[in-house]
Amino acid sequence: MAIPDFWLAMILVIVFAVKLEWLPALGYTPFTQSPAEWFQDLLLPWLALGIGGSAVIARQVRGALVDTLDQDYMRTAVAKGLSPRMVVGSTPQERLSPAVTVIGIQFGYCSVAR
Repeated sequence: MAIPDFWLAMILVIVFAVKLEWLPALGYTPFTQSPAEWFQDLLLPWLALGIGGSAVIARQVRGALVDTLDQDYMRTAVAKGLSPRMVVGSTPQERLSPAVTVIGIQFGYCSVAR
């Protein structure tokens, strides 16, 4: 979350375009000309802009999950022998509402600011 988008974009270009030569550093191909090249040209910008937003969402989901797993009914489920995977899968969906709120705010920000 602390890394600026432009700095992350430069690091991604250095690693994936200059050093590894997997993706192009410059250029744009229209979708109608070649969908595969269009996707390849836009992959680095998508990653640079998406990683920052995904960090905020991951932090919200983690916080909600930690709060939910600390509840008494979750400790009771573990004490009764429910596997950790089942305990995480049975967390109430309303605990994820802060993450959904952040996704909505980010969607609105991206559609207006960019």
